[in-house]
Amino acid sequence: MSEASEARPRSRASRPLDFIARLAALVPKPRVNLTRSHGVFASNSKHRVLVTRPQAVAKRSER
Repeated sequence: MSEASEARPRSRASRPLDFIARLAALVPKPRVNLTRSHGVFASNSKHRVLVTRPQAVAKRSER
């Protein structure tokens, strides 16, 4: 065998149910919040107050 064929990754031949199980593991569970906030928009950031509107102002503007 040549070295080039040994370096190539082998394909994964698996049973259909194994493939479906691996694929289903990637699907999020129902009713899971998929939105994540990082940095100043994270809920525990001490700078969040500086970049977001206070809740009282937001409620008044919705009326």
